[in-house]
Amino acid sequence: MGPQRLRCDHAVVSSSTQPPTSPSAAAGAHPGPPEVYIRRRPLLYRVLTCVFLIPALLMCLGPLVMLLSQDGREHVLRDGQLPFAILFFAAGVGIVLVVLSELRARVIADASGLHVRGVFGTRHLPWPAAQSELVIVHVIALGRRQSTAVQYRPVQGASAVTIRALARPCRVGPDEQSAEEELAKLWAWGRARGYTRTSAAQEAGGYDRRPAVAVDPRLAAQQRLIFSGRRGGKRLTIVLALLAAFPTGVPIAIFLAGERSAAHSIRGLVALAVGLVLWVLVFGSLRSRTMVDAQGFHVRFLRWRHAPWPPSRSDLFILLSHSGRRIVSANAMLLLGDGGHMTLHGLQTGGVDPAGPLRVLRWVDQVWAWGELHGAARDDGAYHVHRADAVEQARASSADRLARMLAAPPSRVGG
Repeated sequence: MGPQRLRCDHAVVSSSTQPPTSPSAAAGAHPGPPEVYIRRRPLLYRVLTCVFLIPALLMCLGPLVMLLSQDGREHVLRDGQLPFAILFFAAGVGIVLVVLSELRARVIADASGLHVRGVFGTRHLPWPAAQSELVIVHVIALGRRQSTAVQYRPVQGASAVTIRALARPCRVGPDEQSAEEELAKLWAWGRARGYTRTSAAQEAGGYDRRPAVAVDPRLAAQQRLIFSGRRGGKRLTIVLALLAAFPTGVPIAIFLAGERSAAHSIRGLVALAVGLVLWVLVFGSLRSRTMVDAQGFHVRFLRWRHAPWPPSRSDLFILLSHSGRRIVSANAMLLLGDGGHMTLHGLQTGGVDPAGPLRVLRWVDQVWAWGELHGAARDDGAYHVHRADAVEQARASSADRLARMLAAPPSRVGG
């Protein structure tokens, strides 16, 4: 008799029906984890997603019907509406693909690995070497403003695969689970079956002790170190400037058009307010910097913040964030005495360069070595936990991923 399958709204798992091999098992002890672990999008979300399918199909069929009929084709060509018809059709196709990806999304985990089903097929992936090779990324989801999913992104530089079956909203309710929790459950199941293991970095609390490094001679003689935020945040500044330019131009366009109605005035004021907020962020990004001296760390974004040297090298850590299939950002953080953290602007990088996080790691190593040389930094060897569980988990995962990137051949490193 083959394995039986147990179904619920969120998961499908199979349990073995083999007879118990011990008296405790025969007495009703837990038989252990199931042989197969299957996850899909929540049932309610899949039902609601189908609502978008009908208007999306109409968006696709409407332009086609008009172009295939003689009267409709003449009307579209005569009035110059062909570009709008093409955009309308493309938008409908995009929505249809998103709906299909949500309805077909499924991941099956077994002894051979992860089997991820998408719109056009199934990808068969081996179990990753560490949990840090499964990262969290933002994805587009219908009906949700912000959602995250689990992405299979090996350190060795193989192509990334987004597991949309584990996509969940960023803000979850009391009965919902986040993508991070789905990842933890999947990894715990794999560990219980013997397919995965906990890394040394996670067993040590998320921190592998860094070896001592020599200070760059160009930095050793300096009495303070200055890192400008413009070096590592150019892309963010450009994106913010482009976003700020549009709402700022709305009231100008309304004024030039001669519109004086109350409705246009309100729209112009709202757009101007949004634009000013974005320009403030652009100004703060351009002025951001981190200054390090014997007294501690002095960080400026919109205002100055000051913090003393931490008691442990592990209090200087790096958080990695991922987006798309190749983009990775690395930001250096300083753990504060109250358990929070402070971002060290200037000690950051982002983009498609897989070696970017390792550069930030070298900068942080140089900062600590400079502090030891000047008698400001002393490592007591203790590991201090962040007060936020989500940040602490990201800290441990980032430390493990950086350790694996250091051990991988340079030509095969992926972010």
